[in-house]
Amino acid sequence: MLNAKGIGDITGFVDVEPKSRTMAITGELLDGGRPAIVILGNDGNDGIEKILDAEMKSKEDGLGNPQWSRDAKLIYAPALFRNAATGRTQFAVVEVPLDGKKPRIDPISEGPKAEFDDNFLSMAQIALSPDGKLIAVSNGYNEKVRPEKRGIFLLDVSQPGRPVSFYPAPALPAVPQKPANKTEAKPAAKE
Repeated sequence: MLNAKGIGDITGFVDVEPKSRTMAITGELLDGGRPAIVILGNDGNDGIEKILDAEMKSKEDGLGNPQWSRDAKLIYAPALFRNAATGRTQFAVVEVPLDGKKPRIDPISEGPKAEFDDNFLSMAQIALSPDGKLIAVSNGYNEKVRPEKRGIFLLDVSQPGRPVSFYPAPALPAVPQKPANKTEAKPAAKE
């Protein structure tokens, strides 16, 4: 079913639109493995309503957990764009309209590729505010991200310039070390 629709694989990232119960799932297109968003309906047919091309350039790029906009006209997803020439990676939020218009990319952070490993998008979750005006993006406590870049980013999607605010994550408390096992002298055996 997926291959016939041009999808090679799907990920475990999914969001359900509350009113229509339509699902948005991230997947990979058959033509080169580029990330895309698959919309699954509840119409009783084969389930796939449409495939939204997030216009990502290569299979090295990635999409994380999708989130429906409050009016169910857009899908937001965290994304990684890898630049092989510079060795840098851009962390962004992609806004994909359901009507087929061009996606919008809002940069959040950038750094060396080493800071954005294969598990990064599993930890970099997004959530919409109840009014749908802000997107909170966290890069978690990924040990590969420099401590000064760990935190929560707020993307204001209600403003034309889409400002991003950064709130650093507090340092994690030090984990107490177990005392080294010392060999104790055993008392001499009694005769």
